[in-house]
Amino acid sequence: MAPVRLAGIFKAFGAVQALHDVSLDIADGQLMVLLGPSGCGKTTLLRAIAGLETTDAGDIFIAGRRVNDVPAHRRNVAMVFQSYALYPNLTVFENIAFPLRARRVPESDLTERVRAAAERVGVRELLERRPGQLSGGQRQRVAIARAIVREPEVFLLDEPLSNLDAQLRAHMRAEITRLQRRLGTTTVLVTHDQVEAMTMGDRITVMHQGRIQQTGSPVDIYLHPANTFVAGFVGSPPMNPVAARVAARAGQSGLSLGGQGEGWIDLPAAARPALAQAEAVTVGVRPEDLALTADGTGLVAGRVDLVEYLGSDTLVTVVGGGLEWLIKLGGGPRVAPQQQVALTAPPDRVYLFGDGGDLIGTLGELGSAAHAAG
Repeated sequence: MAPVRLAGIFKAFGAVQALHDVSLDIADGQLMVLLGPSGCGKTTLLRAIAGLETTDAGDIFIAGRRVNDVPAHRRNVAMVFQSYALYPNLTVFENIAFPLRARRVPESDLTERVRAAAERVGVRELLERRPGQLSGGQRQRVAIARAIVREPEVFLLDEPLSNLDAQLRAHMRAEITRLQRRLGTTTVLVTHDQVEAMTMGDRITVMHQGRIQQTGSPVDIYLHPANTFVAGFVGSPPMNPVAARVAARAGQSGLSLGGQGEGWIDLPAAARPALAQAEAVTVGVRPEDLALTADGTGLVAGRVDLVEYLGSDTLVTVVGGGLEWLIKLGGGPRVAPQQQVALTAPPDRVYLFGDGGDLIGTLGELGSAAHAAG
């Protein structure tokens, strides 16, 4: 059993606060993804778990043991680096065997373990080659084999797929996921790619400016983003954010979209109390949750500005009254540039965020919850 627990981790580099009060529990056998933009602190956190960075405050536990003062080589973790970090003068066999030789593992056991690890990742026929004779995907497999041959308690993967082309990256995503499930080893993977996070992770931790924004399953992160940062970072294309304010029109309370009221959303009576104290609201709708209508009714009316055909999907940009919306439609183009349209979305896919960016709820949730409470 090798769960990982982080409690109140702080780390600064001079005046830059890289990690700010980071606390996180990673269950035994879980694949946890640390997701966020460059500079958010995810790699620093990974290196702290590995023992390659010291922390300024907080505690790190691996398998229930506090490891703050345990050197990296005694933490029984294995790290796969973004650059693969293979020794160019050594064969694949010797690269995989390197951590075992450092531990003085007997030669007979070493050979068996190296071949078994190479077999698991599909590089057994490459054992006599050197890294310069391998493709990027093969080098990545060798780096993973070198990690698993140690039989560590925890795998740490730092952007392991970022140097691969798109097709190979998709293949290696599946391979790493299958391997982790077979081994059942607790794994922490760092990436800035939300597709990798959504497809590989049992759970995702979204980070921004050294702080955890949200931790949850891929479904939770997608359907219930904690704030506007998570909503904009997770999802492809990202969520449409539109500034709004609570207003009244013809006796009906609603949300006025845009600075000059370019759009309007009627608020059901049951949802109004939740927004009574909000001075400003951000309305968010994912591109795939928007639909086009031609009858002029909907959240907002506008003109089709751009149509981008992607094969299985089509991206449509609609502009109107100073607002711009991106819509993702399944299949081929159904509209043309300059066509007048209106946008609609189901209430439980219209997200409302408060002044500080935190999620208030969806229109559907607010209406249902308030109605049930009444």
